[in-house]
Amino acid sequence: MGDRTTTKMLETRPRSGRDSFPIADGVTVAAGSLVQLEAGYINHFDDDAANDVFVGIVIGGADRAGDGIIIGETSDSPDPHAYVDTSGVTLMHLASVGGTPTQAKVGDLVYTPDSDTDSLTLDNSTVAYTSPVGWMCRFRTATDVDVQLFTPAEYIAANYESQN
Repeated sequence: MGDRTTTKMLETRPRSGRDSFPIADGVTVAAGSLVQLEAGYINHFDDDAANDVFVGIVIGGADRAGDGIIIGETSDSPDPHAYVDTSGVTLMHLASVGGTPTQAKVGDLVYTPDSDTDSLTLDNSTVAYTSPVGWMCRFRTATDVDVQLFTPAEYIAANYESQN
């Protein structure tokens, strides 16, 4: 291959900050879950595999049975998808961020061992691979802070050195 010297227009789309991904077989996710791509499928974030990628927070999904439950079924065609906010959204007024939030910790990285936003913490000793999923961007009180999540690209960049 050499340098391109003729026009070739590729189909593109702008980043919208919202994407859909197929859900791993038998996995149930709910709106508000922090999720990762695991072998190409959405699963709960668990910070225990170096090759999984944090993608964001679930905002909805395919309700395959009409019962309000978002569950993966890989035998369906197409596979049920979860709708994920991948924009790096700011979670506001969090009351349970661990690691003793203070004004001095604004700008510190935030971690989580699982998919529950109530598990977010400034203390990386509670997680397996210490992969940050965001940063504390506002402090009001120890029980009222904002956390900005990373986009998938920011997560990959923040964790590149630890994974290689």
